[in-house]
Amino acid sequence: MVYLIIGEDAGFKEKKIAAIKQTHLKTGDARKFDYEVLFSSKLDAETLKKALIALPAIEAKRVVLIYECEKLKGASKDLVLDFVSMPQDHVVLILESPTLTGKDAFSKKVIPHAELLQSSQSVKTTVFDVTRAISYRKPGQALKLLFALIKEGSHPLQIMGGMVWFWGQMKKKLSSQKFQEGLLVLKEADLNIKRSRLKPEQALEVLVVKLCALLG
Repeated sequence: MVYLIIGEDAGFKEKKIAAIKQTHLKTGDARKFDYEVLFSSKLDAETLKKALIALPAIEAKRVVLIYECEKLKGASKDLVLDFVSMPQDHVVLILESPTLTGKDAFSKKVIPHAELLQSSQSVKTTVFDVTRAISYRKPGQALKLLFALIKEGSHPLQIMGGMVWFWGQMKKKLSSQKFQEGLLVLKEADLNIKRSRLKPEQALEVLVVKLCALLG
């Protein structure tokens, strides 16, 4: 099964991704061992090939998510197009993109073999937009999105909740030391907000910069 999830509404897309995971990955172990997230901008063909041919450890199917699939190039792009034309029973492939329209050349090749899930319009900034910028180590962009999120009325502790969830997803991608350092940074930000050591906006700003640095 292949899903193509497109549009600028990050909240819509994350809900769809969560629903797909819930359908195919029933347990915590399955979500740990049979779920793989890849980022197109730094994805080489060999890593992608291994992800698509790997067999599931717990469930009947693995779920492989590729963020910003519009950035796939060369052999990696060819591998995805080959896969979607002849999908394998052991893999559920999710292709995500904020910029594909469904009418571009890549989408037209994928859509006949995939379920298209498309947000209808642009919406307000979400914490997922901020964490995505952090994952790409773009502190300037992340801060810009953070300020927009705060301006739109998001509560600092709600934003913290999204940050904690995001860092939990990074555990498999980081060394134990860096992951633990991130947990300490999150704890520090939480205390700074709750005990008014810093203004909430400043505490979140420091948090974003430190998390970006840990991923560098």
